[in-house]
Amino acid sequence: MKRGWIILLLLAAGCIGQTPGPSESSTPSSTPQPSSGPRVYKDLTDAQILELMDQFSPVVLYLYSPTCSTCETVKPLVEELYETYHLDIIWVSRQENLAIFDTFHFSYYPAIYVHMGSEVYVHFQESDSLTRIYQQITDETIVGMHKVEYLIQDTDILIPTSAFLPETLYYLDYENRRLFIFISKTATLFVFSGSQNCETNWLYLKDDLLYDGENAGRWQRDTLLPHGGTCGGLVSVHHTVTGSSIVVSIEDLKVYP
Repeated sequence: MKRGWIILLLLAAGCIGQTPGPSESSTPSSTPQPSSGPRVYKDLTDAQILELMDQFSPVVLYLYSPTCSTCETVKPLVEELYETYHLDIIWVSRQENLAIFDTFHFSYYPAIYVHMGSEVYVHFQESDSLTRIYQQITDETIVGMHKVEYLIQDTDILIPTSAFLPETLYYLDYENRRLFIFISKTATLFVFSGSQNCETNWLYLKDDLLYDGENAGRWQRDTLLPHGGTCGGLVSVHHTVTGSSIVVSIEDLKVYP
């Protein structure tokens, strides 16, 4: 992941002020370098987190808030994940790293973000098994989203169709809106903006269903019809398909949540 431009934007805007977080050591003055073995990184600035994300594979973030009682309760799950899989884990605080939350559309915590081929973000509770969730990601029982590039032409967003594979979930961010693209195994193309009832920024595929990584929502993969949970149907975005691109009007996009 190339995030140099994000780092420059964050530095230009001024990183959020840091205060000592959950670790005993103070915030380092420069970006810590990966050691010969896995470690847990805490109390980092936004720019430091982005630099480490560029160096690690897989990337594992633990999203939390120091004022969240559940985040305190699930700490043993994070520690078990570290000890079981010997991972570098970066702690990201809602208070101290708000720019990271905003940049990646993270809304809920405690949550884990894993970039391992695809991007998976899962809001979890103390009754969940974080090690099982990670195992499902590594064996691709859970498959996340892939970011897709696009072009702006006049008043349209052009998404090259050459980038898409069937049964693969894609997304793009335009300003503060997130679009999802999915081609089912029946060759049906879906372009949608999320759910009618829930803020939906992170989805993943598991078995025959599409899951909301933030809320208790899930949908059938071949039809995208609701399949339980509290979220409503996914909102179809008006689009056209040319020989080489999916075309979405920027003006039309403004009407979608």
